Amino acid sequence: MRSLIKAGLVALVLCLAAPVAAGPFEDGVAAAERGDYATALRLWHLLADQGAAEAQTNLGKMYNLGKGVPQDFTLALTRDLD
Repeated sequence: MRSLIKAGLVALVLCLAAPVAAGPFEDGVAAAERGDYATALRLWHLLADQGAAEAQTNLGKMYNLGKGVPQDFTLALTRDLD
């Protein structure tokens, strides 16, 4: 019985410790958080062009604030509303 409990605990710990795979959007968030705006821009442009609203919104914010791109209020609006 003890070995069964130990095996269950080991399995639980391994499941909790396993890394969670992030997608391109999350990779863009991580890049932006560390100041790597070029990577965030590249990843979010790909997603935004496919219609991903969150990526479009984040691109709009980048253009609005001038983070990694020249500040452009027109692009900020159009990227956010695509």
